[in-house]
Amino acid sequence: MHTEVVTGMNHILKKLRKEHHYTQEDLAVKLHVSRQTISNWETGRTTPDIHSIKLLTDIYGSDLLTIFDANDPEPHSDEHPIIQNEAVKNDRLTNFFVIFLNFISMFIPLAAILSLYIVMQWREKIPAILFKISCGYLTIISSINVFVLIAVLIYFST
Repeated sequence: MHTEVVTGMNHILKKLRKEHHYTQEDLAVKLHVSRQTISNWETGRTTPDIHSIKLLTDIYGSDLLTIFDANDPEPHSDEHPIIQNEAVKNDRLTNFFVIFLNFISMFIPLAAILSLYIVMQWREKIPAILFKISCGYLTIISSINVFVLIAVLIYFST
């Protein structure tokens, strides 16, 4: 028995593909991947890598937050629309902040460590794919920062 990797993102990817009248094969050719890869994304078996997500946003004319905002693929019709809009706004703001933390961590030494801590604390508030990408990226940046600091300390201590 297989469970979905990301709840909702697979539905969004399929919906966007159908809205733009692409077959899985058409989209696979545009992304330089196999048709099976597209199928795996749409069934939730796997998720696209960051390069593929960037290409998808270019093809569909969507922003990253549209792809990452996959927490609830079908809004509940009995909820008040203002509450739904506020929830979407807060989710997008949180997602934007996490993406911003990832970006700023490249330029400020040790910010990646703090950013990684924040992302870990917000694990339940952000989409699983954004969490996975952020954790991997911030771990690499944190490691690079630590190695650079050690190199600087060794250089100036001699």
